[in-house]
Amino acid sequence: MQPSIPISILLTKEIQNAVLGQVIQDMQLHCFNEGAYVLETLSFDRIKELVGKKVVQANANIIHVEGGMTAEFGYDNGGIRVYDRKKEPSTLKKTPKTGGYTVTFVFEDICLMVVLSSWTCRFKIYDDYQLVPRYPLDITDPTDFTFTRFKEWLDSRGNIAIIDACATYKGAFDVYISFMNYILWMCGIHPKSKLKKLSENDIQCLYENVVKMVRDFKDGTLISEYVDINGNKICGNNVSLSLMTGKNYQKPCPKCGSPIESVKGSGTKHYFCPCCQVLKK
Repeated sequence: MQPSIPISILLTKEIQNAVLGQVIQDMQLHCFNEGAYVLETLSFDRIKELVGKKVVQANANIIHVEGGMTAEFGYDNGGIRVYDRKKEPSTLKKTPKTGGYTVTFVFEDICLMVVLSSWTCRFKIYDDYQLVPRYPLDITDPTDFTFTRFKEWLDSRGNIAIIDACATYKGAFDVYISFMNYILWMCGIHPKSKLKKLSENDIQCLYENVVKMVRDFKDGTLISEYVDINGNKICGNNVSLSLMTGKNYQKPCPKCGSPIESVKGSGTKHYFCPCCQVLKK
């Protein structure tokens, strides 16, 4: 499991500030809960190979060291911690079913601990890991996420719904559904509208709003609620981005006053305004 945008943007900044340029002095593995289900542990016996190597790249899910080795990790919300090397980390909450482990990167003054506590978590070491985004378009990279490339991606997807082309696990980029619903509302696009029915202006508006959202999270204009690497719960300031969520179902649309409705798709619910976002089939 990996945090989606925008949480991954926020965690990446914190992790980079903490470990970039640091040399890994030790690697520690600890099992804090046996559990009935065992996590994939094939890379646990390789963690010592990272010792003595400098961190040259990092984000919310990887530590890449000089020489090419990369540790990739997936964790649940709040499952990554940075703490002073002289202090003990906070007590871990044991899970009743899944085996729980911690993998700790030890640096000169701090430790970075990844908590693996559910079947969606993982830890794997690669010798030749490709430092490319998991999704076809990296919307956090302006050189990769261009309007031309975005249009090409949509054209390649046939005539599926716009929400499927963008936000789901088979979509163009990794962004929480609630934020995608907000962007579609801003553009007046129904989440189930077919790609072939979208105008050039629709696509341009969609692209520009995605770029703006990423920029706002990068520069701190927007903050989403999340647990930071120090274990603190950070309150979000993105009230507007949560407009198209379940808590506002049947409440008046801020633009026209019509009740917010929902539609099923891609294994979840999407929220929209039936008047501002007319379905294009």
